[in-house]
Amino acid sequence: MDVKSAFLNGELVKEVYVQQPASFVVGKEEHKKSITEPAVYKRGGGATKLIVGVYVEDLIITGSSGDIIEEFKQDMQKLFKMSDLGLLSYYLGLEVK
Repeated sequence: MDVKSAFLNGELVKEVYVQQPASFVVGKEEHKKSITEPAVYKRGGGATKLIVGVYVEDLIITGSSGDIIEEFKQDMQKLFKMSDLGLLSYYLGLEVK
C-alpha cells in the first residue's frame, strides 16, 4: 500500500541536524546497526498474525489469512489516504515472485 503524504514534498526553511540522544550513546559503538528491524511491526499470532513492513510511505503487508490482511487495509484506509497497489511484485529494486 502507498500512503499519500504531502510532507514528503515539503520544503524546509531551516537547516535540520539530527543526532542520537546522549542517553542512548554507547561509547565506541555509535556506528553499529540495530539488531532488530525498527520498521517491521507485528500483531496477533497463529490464525490472526499480521506483519507490516514500512519504508518511507510504502507498506508491505502479510499475514496468516487474506481476511486479516483486508481488514487491516480497510482500517488503515479509514485513518489515512492510501492506495492499494495490489500484490507485491517489486520492492526497493528487487523483483518479488
